Amino acid sequence: MTFFSLIICTYNRPESLRRLLDSVSNLSRRFDEVLVVDASENEYYQRMVDLMSMFTSVQYHHVDSNNKGLTKQRNFGARFINTQATHVTFLDDDLVLNSNFLECLEYSFLQYPDAIGISGLDMVENRYFKVENNQDFGKLRFYQLGDWVIREPLRYILRKNFGLMSDYPPEIIPPFGHGRNGYPPDGNIYPVDHIMGGIATYKSWIFKHISFSERFTGYGLYEDFDFSVRASAFGKLYVNTNAQVHHYHDPSGRPNYFRYGRMVVRNGWYVWRCKHPDPGFTNVLKWHAITLLLAFVLLINVFTTKKVKRFLFEFIGRIYGWFSLFIISPLKRL
Repeated sequence: MTFFSLIICTYNRPESLRRLLDSVSNLSRRFDEVLVVDASENEYYQRMVDLMSMFTSVQYHHVDSNNKGLTKQRNFGARFINTQATHVTFLDDDLVLNSNFLECLEYSFLQYPDAIGISGLDMVENRYFKVENNQDFGKLRFYQLGDWVIREPLRYILRKNFGLMSDYPPEIIPPFGHGRNGYPPDGNIYPVDHIMGGIATYKSWIFKHISFSERFTGYGLYEDFDFSVRASAFGKLYVNTNAQVHHYHDPSGRPNYFRYGRMVVRNGWYVWRCKHPDPGFTNVLKWHAITLLLAFVLLINVFTTKKVKRFLFEFIGRIYGWFSLFIISPLKRL
């Protein structure tokens, strides 16, 4: 018998959380328990308490500053799951679930008993379209997977031109670290190297062996990548493209653009080296070349969009983060 516990970590997002809990209530196969781990500040706390009164079946935990931050809140929630729990799902608080989401996940674990973790698929940013009659698309500007095709973004086109693009399937980590993300909604289940932490389900016993690394403080960019790499030592990881969600990316609670850019580089370096601790000289050069290329692609948006401040500060953060790699190793602290 399966027992699915759901942990939702939240911070100052009562409206997003309400939408998620509404969709959780409407699932065809419901979670056996739901825990909300909230780090909201005083001005939001009462709104959260009022919201919880609408969902009496939800266990609500408000944490202090010692347990604040995504990885700390996830570890806190994992300590309070029911002893009967066989699986633990972590969802970002700004998601909306399709009604068959958990039903599809449960089926996945039954079909793949070697799975330690399985993720769903975000449909908001999914740009794949289906083609028929073996229609041929140019490999430079498009990527094709079976009967599904996606138009390549500029960063991928440039990487292809410079010989810096991975030939690996999506969510597989190449030796130079920069892979491809995203599968089409084709109903298939794919083996992967890492799964998205905000749509992730793991077998509960894994938390007797590992936890989310609290070196990823606050917003915790790439903390899911790190956990996936360590979890893969205990079993396989998959993405079920039928377990679909809509991720609406609430901007509140996110770090400033400079700090975000710095984290992209430093955290990205750290999780790459966790997966490939000795990648070799050529792959190291490729990682640095791609990192700098992606930063300068970002800079183009300063001149082509109205979001000048956002892209400029993120670009500066990425360049600062890249230079800092040669001064303070991310292995010491992120």
